[in-house]
Amino acid sequence: MAVLIFDSSEDSIVEARVLVEALNEWLAEQQPSCPLTSARAQFCYRPDGTLDSVLTVLTEVAVD
Repeated sequence: MAVLIFDSSEDSIVEARVLVEALNEWLAEQQPSCPLTSARAQFCYRPDGTLDSVLTVLTEVAVD
């Protein structure tokens, strides 16, 4: 499980884009890759509609 919490005083859209780029770079460096077979993500929002956090849960991971 992973939890990502966005700072309410920052731009969550910019933070999310930076995070995506950073994670894509990290994933490209990983050898061997581990294929994901099942997972879910839950987005949590603040009352004003801005993104507060993302919760990801792996429900099954393929093992080579």
